[in-house]
Amino acid sequence: LEEELKNVTNNLKSIEAQSDKYSEKEDKYEDEIKVLTDRLKEIETRAEFAERSVAKLEKTIDGLEGKL
Repeated sequence: LEEELKNVTNNLKSIEAQSDKYSEKEDKYEDEIKVLTDRLKEIETRAEFAERSVAKLEKTIDGLEGKL
C-alpha cells in the first residue's frame, strides 16, 4: 500500500509539474495572440487609409484628365 501511495504521489507531482509548464505556455500564447491581434488591427487601419488615399488620387486624376 505504501508503494502504491508513493507511486500515486510521484504521478501527482509529475502531473502538477506538467500543468505548470502548460500554464506558462498558455500565458505565452495568449500574450502572442494579443500582440498579433493588435498588429492586425493596425495593419487593417493602414490598409483602409491607403484605400481612401487611392480613391482620392484616382478622383484627382480623373478630374485632371477631364480638363485636358
